[in-house]
Amino acid sequence: MPSRFQQRVVDEFLDWTRARGPAPADEAGRLCRDRITILLQGRADHLDRPDPTRWRSGDVHDLFMTHVVPRQVDAWDLAGQGVETIRDYLRFLDATDRLHPASTRVPTLLKELDRLAPRYPTAMADTGRWRLAKRVFTAMLADGITLDTEPAVLDAWAERFSARDAEGRREVLGELMDQHPEYATGRVVIHDGQVAVLRAGLPAAKHLVWPDLACDCGCEQSDVSADRAARRGCPRKQRGRRRRRVAAAARRAGRVGR
Repeated sequence: MPSRFQQRVVDEFLDWTRARGPAPADEAGRLCRDRITILLQGRADHLDRPDPTRWRSGDVHDLFMTHVVPRQVDAWDLAGQGVETIRDYLRFLDATDRLHPASTRVPTLLKELDRLAPRYPTAMADTGRWRLAKRVFTAMLADGITLDTEPAVLDAWAERFSARDAEGRREVLGELMDQHPEYATGRVVIHDGQVAVLRAGLPAAKHLVWPDLACDCGCEQSDVSADRAARRGCPRKQRGRRRRRVAAAARRAGRVGR
């Protein structure tokens, strides 16, 4: 979830962009907002750079080549417009004095952006660089399922994918299956923009990978009283310990990506 500070900076960036030229059409404007938000939020979540106004030497390379290329689905024209969006954003920070004082000078950052720009589109198209979630979500988009669809629709797609044989999975997962043989038989689960493949034999219970989620496999029910739970041989403390042990095992068993 973007911070309020990030949302405010994005709003100011879009206002600055509109003031410099004709306002984009509604769809183009929405796409531009989504694109800069995705880039800044990915930078915060995956590169531990939460301040959208603080940019150091190497940050633009890390954003595109370390984060976007392996992780981000190109649903916002990141391949075609991602570099130019960040170029405009850095110019905005510089022109409006919003650049953090600890940042590298914008002309230096723009030179670094120029150096990576020729290599970036090719890297984005190189499926050998893609991590698990990018492969799965790209396949879902190809099947006509948008990323903001209902979780039940995503779960149904994951079930259908999990029913494929190894050859059918390789069409999506490619060489990842050579690196992780368990991907040939494991069960796919999806939650909040993340994908996990659980080893065969584990149930498709999301709380095994994401333990903050409510149990969905029947091992715990919130309306069971303590004495009833004890009589059933599953005291609450034991159930809590069991869930933590199973979750830890599941995280070891699965591969989680964004």
